[in-house]
Amino acid sequence: LSAIPDSIKKNAGVIVQYENYVFTVEDINDATLRLRKKYTVVNEDGKHKLDLVISTSKFKSLTDAELKVYDATGKQISKHKKKEMMTQAMGEGLVDDGYITFYSVNATSYPVTIDLEYEIKYKGTLFYPSYQILEPGTGVMQSSFTAKVPTNLDLRFKPRNIQLSPSIKDDGKLKTY
Repeated sequence: LSAIPDSIKKNAGVIVQYENYVFTVEDINDATLRLRKKYTVVNEDGKHKLDLVISTSKFKSLTDAELKVYDATGKQISKHKKKEMMTQAMGEGLVDDGYITFYSVNATSYPVTIDLEYEIKYKGTLFYPSYQILEPGTGVMQSSFTAKVPTNLDLRFKPRNIQLSPSIKDDGKLKTY
């Protein structure tokens, strides 16, 4: 934490050190989202980030997940795979609305650093994942979202509360945003 500028740490219960989303669309019915995120829960104000919650449905499934936990000195204190996480149906009555996969990290002291990786497979691409750069009570060092889409499908996006537009590269087969 000492290497992080005070302007980022100010009023932050969580510091996102690194966050990288890569959304790859293979065709109109098949896509994959890969996330790698490393963040530090600085104090009690950020303890809600110790609870990992990933929602899925019949259109998106969690294929892999790994969570590593580090103490204040940077020593790894635990490692958890998808098979150790709980998955529960959500919805009412006889209709399944989807599932949530969750895991709660027990922190005995702060700061605690979480290194999270997971992959979600999409069946159908009606809804692409959203990307929120900054949340209240969070400081961000580095965050990126890359979308790779076949040139015949293209990508529509709408920036909200920000004046950034993506850089676009076209290699003939894929457009990378």
